Amino acid sequence: MKIRGRDVKPNIYIFFIVTAAVWGLIMSFLVPVGQTPDENSHFSFMLEACGTNKLYPEDRDEFYKSSGLISVASERADFNTEAYFRDGMKKYSYGLLDLKVHISPSIIKFLPGALGFHLGLLFRLPMLICHQLAELTALIYYILICTIALKKMPFKKEVLMFVMLMPMAIQQAGSINPDVMVNTSAFLMTAMILDFKVRDKKVGWKDLIILMILALILFICKMIYIPLCLGILIVPADKFRLPIGRKFELQSFVRKYKIVVALLIVAAAAAGLYLFRGNETVKVLLATLSHPIKFMMLIKVTLGMLKDFYLQTMVGCFGWLDTFVPYTFIVFFMVFMLYISIMTSGEDIERARVLNIKNRIYLIFLVILIFMLIMCSMTIWSFKLSGYDLSADLSQYRGYLMNTGFIQGVQGRYFIPILPILLVSLFEGNEYNSRKIYRGAQIAFYLISMIYTLNLIKLRYWG
Repeated sequence: MKIRGRDVKPNIYIFFIVTAAVWGLIMSFLVPVGQTPDENSHFSFMLEACGTNKLYPEDRDEFYKSSGLISVASERADFNTEAYFRDGMKKYSYGLLDLKVHISPSIIKFLPGALGFHLGLLFRLPMLICHQLAELTALIYYILICTIALKKMPFKKEVLMFVMLMPMAIQQAGSINPDVMVNTSAFLMTAMILDFKVRDKKVGWKDLIILMILALILFICKMIYIPLCLGILIVPADKFRLPIGRKFELQSFVRKYKIVVALLIVAAAAAGLYLFRGNETVKVLLATLSHPIKFMMLIKVTLGMLKDFYLQTMVGCFGWLDTFVPYTFIVFFMVFMLYISIMTSGEDIERARVLNIKNRIYLIFLVILIFMLIMCSMTIWSFKLSGYDLSADLSQYRGYLMNTGFIQGVQGRYFIPILPILLVSLFEGNEYNSRKIYRGAQIAFYLISMIYTLNLIKLRYWG
């Protein structure tokens, strides 16, 4: 398309915003409240974090029972749509002003949804409307931060957009869960680190503070993704400008005494493990470090048993973990993922070459490390299901580990935050022959994916 002799490129940002908004909104309304994976539990956690959990037992349980939402989850039965809308339009017994709000730091996990829900509660709106407001504000936050990340991404924007628009990611974006905060923070952190690597402008305190805020969010929500911030080590030291006062330059100090700084970081990490030694995740981590062979065998057995489940729950598993996309769609999805990762513009290839082999190997190492931490952290769930006492000491945790047959509780969506950095590291790219075909293929893929997944959810819940 040409206007006054110059090329006008389709705007990838507008395309993302429109696609994510339409897909996310329809999916949010089609999936009944509490039916998104783990949403029911996350809703109660959100209320506890706000100190408004008095609402949960009085009203929500009755709403669930009357509309059949509990039986839908456990028996795959059709829920009572008439009761769903009728009882959903009832108001909570308490308004926001009737409750003593005590906000805890864990509210960060559910912040966008919590704002929408409690806004509805403040105006005494019906239960269903309060819930939809929570999902709406979560979706708005997801689209906003993802758009910023897309603009920050220096190359392979289409790859980042592909992950952002994965069916599973879109479903979680319009629901109440920590995934909204985790995914957006991970996507923006990935884009910023790659931007630091490519751009000519110096990395200053403002950039670093934003990165630290994202790291703090990841720490509060799911600390296992913290190693992602170590990707900043691929950025050359001379790209930083971190003055303290008029004479002292932090980056010069770090470059001059890098061995000392490295030792201090290791010491800080060791001190952190010691201070949080009573934490369940830390105890599991220490137990796996003391028995690495056993842990690796657990991962091997688990992947052998659950690899298909991981793949399905990463691509698309809707409702109460019972509505999977079929393998034909997964093959379609994987083929396009390979296509969008390999094919790119000539300009993108030049920028991508800034990542040398060492950088790529290092980033892949971080992905593997986070994968191991995901498996390690969910070993706790295996302990819970086995009835083990989680307040036990480290020696007992080692015993639990040795008696565990495989790791339970991991879902494929836990791998979404690290997928962009993995794809960017694996594929430098080849220049496409036709921009029209390249963009046309993307439009067709997202259109087919949207129609197919929405129809799948419609058949599951609305007959």
